Amino acid sequence: ENCLVFTIHDEYGRPVGFAARNLDYNPSVPSDDPRSRKYVNSATTGVRVNLYQKPRRFYGLHLCDKNQPLFILEGYTDVLTARQAGLTNCCALGGTALTVEHLETLREFGFYDIVLALDGDIAGQTRIESILDNRLAGVRDLRIRVLVWPAGQDPDDFIRAHGIEEFHKLKLWSAFEWRLNRVSEQSDPGDICSDMVAFIVNEPNHILQEQMCQTLHNYTCFS
Repeated sequence: ENCLVFTIHDEYGRPVGFAARNLDYNPSVPSDDPRSRKYVNSATTGVRVNLYQKPRRFYGLHLCDKNQPLFILEGYTDVLTARQAGLTNCCALGGTALTVEHLETLREFGFYDIVLALDGDIAGQTRIESILDNRLAGVRDLRIRVLVWPAGQDPDDFIRAHGIEEFHKLKLWSAFEWRLNRVSEQSDPGDICSDMVAFIVNEPNHILQEQMCQTLHNYTCFS
């Protein structure tokens, strides 16, 4: 009751679970109040009923084309708004972290050109940083780029307000560029270099690797 229900499909388009957005959601009510829960999801099924595996599912991946860049968004409504506006090659994490199983799914179905486009607020940018550092640093077979939504907006807000034409003007950062831009100027230069080496290793093009090394040297004055 009073929920907007999203059907979760597996990579072949078969329904395997549901997520419901609570339209009565109120973050100020006590935690035992049903209105305190923003989403109500199907329970992850186990070995005997191996249908809904939330740690490996993307919302909408079955509609995407592996031959185009895949935009990974954060929420279900982000995907719906983006597709209605013309950004069709997108899917959503649906509130979960990017897992090893997610990466296995991407590889299994041939998605190697990835754009992380999570929400532009502090929480969304922190999640991107965590994904890059803990999951994607040193992964050489995936091309990873980052899209930042202006003024802390999420995809749903931005596309509704500005349209798909303005979306296409947004810069796509390489993982190296984006992560280096997040480094604190007070950090130790040696620590910065240690953290950034994994992103240089990610790049298969040796000329671009040399350029990254030069950029890192210019930034840190560390040889």
